[in-house]
Amino acid sequence: MATGRGLGLLCALALMLSPLPSVAQQPITIAVTDFDYVDTSGEAADQAAVHRDRMVIFAAALRDELAQRDYRVVRPNCPHPLCTAAGMAPDDLVATARREGARYLVYGGVHKMSTLVQ
Repeated sequence: MATGRGLGLLCALALMLSPLPSVAQQPITIAVTDFDYVDTSGEAADQAAVHRDRMVIFAAALRDELAQRDYRVVRPNCPHPLCTAAGMAPDDLVATARREGARYLVYGGVHKMSTLVQ
């Protein structure tokens, strides 16, 4: 005859060994801002439009890559024209990402120092 304590131990062991129902995990949300581009190379040709295009392509590729890895990727809906680290105060950028439900924020930029170094 099992005692109350023995029966409780047996039930606890049965619960530990039985498979738990699978709980669908929500994907982690990552906010990816636009990226800044600073050119101090001193080149004669104005390449600002080319640089902007490259940053748009880079950010889109990064968002796509993260989304393929089961993250929920959002582009922050910024109240400022430039949704970048240089375009917004850090606290505003973080608050914007949090409003989107983001747990992580990816931001940054490229600094072109010369024709060969970016």
